Amino acid sequence: MQIPSIRETLAFVRNAHAGAVAGGQPRWLRAVAVMNLLPAVLPGIKVTHEERQIALLRDILRTTAETEASLSRAGFPPEVVASVLRLTRFDAGFAHLEHLRVVAESKDLAAKRVAMAALLREERQAAGASPGETEEARARRRKAMTLMQRGLGY
Repeated sequence: MQIPSIRETLAFVRNAHAGAVAGGQPRWLRAVAVMNLLPAVLPGIKVTHEERQIALLRDILRTTAETEASLSRAGFPPEVVASVLRLTRFDAGFAHLEHLRVVAESKDLAAKRVAMAALLREERQAAGASPGETEEARARRRKAMTLMQRGLGY
C-alpha cells in the first residue's frame, strides 16, 4: 500500500471532521494551520512528509470516530500512527501540561515539532482574536511552550 500524499491525508481529515466546526470555521482548518506553522518550530530544518501528516492527524483520534486501526488501514506508516497516538490525550484527568511533558521528554522529534506548532497556533490566535483570554490560560500556554522548547533543545 502506498503512503498517502498530503492531499490524500487532508481529504482523510476533512472526511473525518465532516460537519465539525470550531471557532466558527471547519475544524479541519486547525490542522492545516498547525501544519503550516511547522517551519517556524525549528527554522532551517526541513519539514518532512511524515511531520506534515502528523500535524494534519494530530487530534483526529480524540475528536472523531477514527482509530489507530483506521489510520493503519488508510496506509499511514506505523511511525506516523505512533506519533499521532503520542500526541493524543485520551484521559481527561491527565493534565495537559503533564501530557506535553511526556511528549517533550520523548525521543519523538516529529511529535514535539507538531506539539510546538499547535502551541504557536494557539499563541497567534490568542494574540489576534481572544481579548477575553485569562491570564491563567496565557500562563499555562507559556509553561507549555517552555516545556516544548526544552524538549526541542532550545
